[in-house]
Amino acid sequence: MKRYDAFFGYTFPETELFGEETERAVNIMWDEWQKSGFRKMQRFLSLAFRYSPARLESACKRALFYGKPTMENVQKILELKLDSLKLQSEADMQGQFLFKY
Repeated sequence: MKRYDAFFGYTFPETELFGEETERAVNIMWDEWQKSGFRKMQRFLSLAFRYSPARLESACKRALFYGKPTMENVQKILELKLDSLKLQSEADMQGQFLFKY
């Protein structure tokens, strides 16, 4: 079983169509993808050292509440100190009220 097949727990029928060089290229791309994901998560978790674990938790809660849990959104929430605002369904993620015009 190939490495990328083992990750998903089953064998893709398409893998029998490709040669060894394609398999090597896929494995290299897969390794790079995993490394970049790992580096991104390290940068994300380092926000706890820059701000605090409690503030990171609050920022993540806010981002999840509004359905926008991305690194950029969480970082912006922390930078603008929006993690201390109350969560309200009638307010947007930045804490501003949505007015009907």
